[in-house]
Amino acid sequence: MDWTTIIVAAVTGLFTGGVGVALVNGYFSKKLSAAQAKLTEAQAELTKAQAKDTDNDSLSDAYKQMAQTVKVFVASMQVRIDAVHKRVGNLEIAIEGRDMTIEKLTKENKNLQSEVDKLILERDQQIEINRSQSQLLSDLRIANAELSERIRCLEEKLGDGCN
Repeated sequence: MDWTTIIVAAVTGLFTGGVGVALVNGYFSKKLSAAQAKLTEAQAELTKAQAKDTDNDSLSDAYKQMAQTVKVFVASMQVRIDAVHKRVGNLEIAIEGRDMTIEKLTKENKNLQSEVDKLILERDQQIEINRSQSQLLSDLRIANAELSERIRCLEEKLGDGCN
């Protein structure tokens, strides 16, 4: 796994997690505010009806009808709110899973980077050893060539003479 994949996974997890939950919460908060506004409007209509109509029976009927409408509306909003809470809970669980995966991958990446650093150090040490052995081998070849020349000269000197 390379750095790019890890970084993309981390950024995607963080961005989709927090922003996603914020967007969902914002959307449904807006819906809840709209529902509360409708409830307030319905209550205002009820108050208006009460002010216009002095007949107790018709006022009572209007109040009962508005109360029933509000109850139905509140019940439907509660179902929606419960669904939103469930969805947000699922998203939070998914985010937690992503965070755990990111943490695990980060730890694994650190371990792998440590191993890579150790291998690079070993490689560099081996290169230095190889260079020193290469220099020693070169020196030995030169010495061998000089000794071979001296032996040849000595052999010639014993035979014909050598400078």
